[in-house]
Order: sequence, then C-alpha cells, then structure tokens
Amino acid sequence: MISKKEVIKNIPNVVKTVNITGFGKKHQGKVRDSYEIDGKRIIITTDRQSAFDRVLGFIPFKGQVLTRLSEFWFRKTEDIFKTTCFWFPIRMSWWLKIVRLFLLKW
Repeated sequence: MISKKEVIKNIPNVVKTVNITGFGKKHQGKVRDSYEIDGKRIIITTDRQSAFDRVLGFIPFKGQVLTRLSEFWFRKTEDIFKTTCFWFPIRMSWWLKIVRLFLLKW
C-alpha cells in the first residue's frame, strides 16, 4: 500500500500524457493514450481523472493501479476466454493484438 505521504510527494510526477516517437499515430482517449505498430497496439494508462468527457485533474499512480487491475482480471479469466492482451511490459502499459471485430445478429 502506498502511503498518503508518498502520494502527495508524487503529485508533481503525474503522467499527464505520453509521447512516443517511432510508434506511429497517437490516439488519445480520456484516460489512455495508445499507438499502433506492426498489427499491435500499445496502451498506456495515464494519471488523468475524467468525468463527463472532461479531464478534471491528475491522481498519482492512477495509471499503474488501473493497468495492474486490468492485468489481474485478464490473467484470472484467461482459462475462460481468449484475450488480445499478451504483454504488460511496464506498470502503466500493455500490448494488444489488433483483431478484426465482426458482429453476429441473432
């Protein structure tokens, strides 16, 4: 558990956005930034806090917590269904295989 003191100390270090050169066009959502390269997508979860389609502020370690939570559930359910996630290289990112979505109408 991160202490309140540690959170306050890291307010100046929040990740507001990510700019990676050589990864192609950047896609920026409310909380996540992503890039596509060679049929794969890297998603980086920032520390942005949003509501009602507006960025309200930044919370230290938010991106890390959201990514670890996602990783936990992807790994916990991998025996139930296949996922496109295949690598969580750093605390705030993961790689996905880009797949083509098709809809079935019943």
